[in-house]
Amino acid sequence: MSGIVSYVVKTSVALFTALLSMWVILAGMSTQAVLDMTSNMLPGIVAWPLGFFMTTPICFLCIPALISAVAGVAGLPFSLPLLIYSTFLSLWPRHEFYATPVDLMRFCQDAILFAMAAFGTLWKYFIPPFFFAASNESSPWLAWLLLREPCKYYPPLESQTKKGDNPFPEETWIYINGVATTKDIADANRIILYRMFGRPIHLVHNPSDTILLDLIECMAGKTGLMEFVEIEPREVLKAQLRKILAEAKQNGVKKVVLLAHSQGTIITSNTISELGEESGDIRALMKDMLEVYNFANCAHQTPAENVSLLENISNGGDVVAWLGHLFPKILQPYWLDKGGKPVSISGEDVIEPSLWGHLLNTHYLFPMAMSGKYQKSKLVSTYMNEKGRLAKSVSGENKAVE
Repeated sequence: MSGIVSYVVKTSVALFTALLSMWVILAGMSTQAVLDMTSNMLPGIVAWPLGFFMTTPICFLCIPALISAVAGVAGLPFSLPLLIYSTFLSLWPRHEFYATPVDLMRFCQDAILFAMAAFGTLWKYFIPPFFFAASNESSPWLAWLLLREPCKYYPPLESQTKKGDNPFPEETWIYINGVATTKDIADANRIILYRMFGRPIHLVHNPSDTILLDLIECMAGKTGLMEFVEIEPREVLKAQLRKILAEAKQNGVKKVVLLAHSQGTIITSNTISELGEESGDIRALMKDMLEVYNFANCAHQTPAENVSLLENISNGGDVVAWLGHLFPKILQPYWLDKGGKPVSISGEDVIEPSLWGHLLNTHYLFPMAMSGKYQKSKLVSTYMNEKGRLAKSVSGENKAVE
């Protein structure tokens, strides 16, 4: 009986602190909006009370808070063109060009396929699938629409390896996605990552079960409530990290880079926490070779001491990052998970205070690649620069040959 009472008490405390923290996050987003609208001229001692006041129903002042929360996911209006571009990049069949009128029929076919993909993606965002996985990623469209995509590991895309000229053979890069990410969108993300960094990108696909169920999975992984719904992608990632790290030396690999976004940061943080408690060589291998880059880290606990390097990359106006990385430090000890542990996010901070939005391509990768943001990150200072120097070197060699 005492065990049941203890379980109920712990669960109730975790649920209450989670709900209370949601309100704190809403106030935090409102405070961020106040600071941005006043060009950060207001001191925090004034901005924070205003942020909390904006979350109250007095005179409909909750509306600015809700708007700031929406902007914290979708971004500000000027990012809409990039969002549209990212959507087409993710869902449009990838042909180089159309030579009219010869390719008009192919263009029409691709437009139909794009419409089907867009409809299917929206369907998957809101309509729960039958909870057994499709047999493979090439299932017929109707099966893909109705069934759950498999949670599994995928090697780099053929377009990233077919030339056989990987200039960075001593590195293995892995990407794990966040909420509401179909396999097609995850592939589009790793195409962009490949273009930015020049490394073939492995994928651990965390399939979407609708936006609502994905958010429940996030809360499960973060707080320990209903934890069973978040186990599968964590186990897949753990298995791949064990395998890649264990085989690293014989494969000539000296560095493993793990890129995670949104819900993927929760899965990643739980994974490195659990692997860090295992016996054997895995702990030493992680500390020696594994680098982790968390975009919009919303985990509850992220132990940077378990890996070689860990960066938390966040936009100041990303409402999801406020769940973990940007949650007010003064309040972190009071948000307890089911096990009684407070929020604890360690690692190096890379924050762009003036940027808004949560989407990986639109609000993180495009600003990193096109606007020179996140300069403190090793992804920019080292890996993007290495890729750029290599491209210039190859270009110079080609001109010399000519």
